[in-house]
Amino acid sequence: MKYLFLTSSFIDSYQFLEEFTQESIKGKKIVFIDIASQVEENSDYIEEGINLLKTLGAHVTLLDKDKHNYEALVRETDYIYVAGGNTFYLLQELKKTGLDKLIIQHIEAGKLYIGESAGSIIMAKDISYIKHMDDISMAPELADYTGLNQIDISPVPHLENEYLDEAVQTILVTEKEVCQLTPFRDNEVLTYKNNKLKKLS
Repeated sequence: MKYLFLTSSFIDSYQFLEEFTQESIKGKKIVFIDIASQVEENSDYIEEGINLLKTLGAHVTLLDKDKHNYEALVRETDYIYVAGGNTFYLLQELKKTGLDKLIIQHIEAGKLYIGESAGSIIMAKDISYIKHMDDISMAPELADYTGLNQIDISPVPHLENEYLDEAVQTILVTEKEVCQLTPFRDNEVLTYKNNKLKKLS
């Protein structure tokens, strides 16, 4: 059974988490993956996300993709959290390191996956539609745009966001014939449980 908590902005929608999981986040082990932010000019949201999780009582470990001893850490964690940033770079690095397979194994084991923006988008079958929002040139080694293929829809985060809504509207117009687009706001969440997708707002 898959448990996916897909956000546009976690800090604006975290209040839905315990409602969805029906359990306290306090004491949970969370592996935090910030890869997507590493090619972004502004990554303040990473520290904000980590601090929020710690405030809620979680034990957070920031994953270093350049170290080769993280497999056990990922397999033994309660939750995996993949933060936002450049989706193409994120997918490139997940595939290069094998983290994509570890994340899929985590989900298939029935453990919770939390995605934020890019971390939500990579759950789709294909991420090419997000080229109107993210710089595709940041991932020159990415051979194809096949995502982790855990959901049938294509999440489009940041609907009505002051800075990103223009890109959202372009996606909704230009990609509507290509994939099943599901736009959502920063204060909304897409959840997947019991093979059912639901929007919380």
